[in-house]
Amino acid sequence: IVTERIQAAGNHMERIGAVEKFLIDRLPHAQPSSITDTIIREIIEKAGQVSITKLLKDHRISVRKMERLFLQQVGITAKMYSRLVRFTHVFKLLQQPELSRSEITFLAGYFDQSHFNKEFREFTGENPEVYFLENHAFANFFLNR
Repeated sequence: IVTERIQAAGNHMERIGAVEKFLIDRLPHAQPSSITDTIIREIIEKAGQVSITKLLKDHRISVRKMERLFLQQVGITAKMYSRLVRFTHVFKLLQQPELSRSEITFLAGYFDQSHFNKEFREFTGENPEVYFLENHAFANFFLNR
């Protein structure tokens, strides 16, 4: 499971790689030019900051059909896929030293810091402050902003 791979990874680049590998491994199972491919591209283009309800309306697809297609072709729901893409985007934003912690949270599409912290704990199993202190490749950057 991807969350276990993220937690077991030794550093941030390995975590990003685990998420990207998980997502990319799911793509070959998709049917060529399927609605799922189109939705996946939109989610990636918007860095996971997209409303699933809006996608449903835009593509005239039911919730049930989208869930079935994503589970068949990707292995997770569209919402979870979107959350993983958005979470991966956080680590890409961390590579921009001019951004503060609150700017990163905002640019990644989190409503506030507590929402980010909750999702961070869900995906990594740790509080962000503890996580970045223990993994100081990004910690000094992330916590000293």
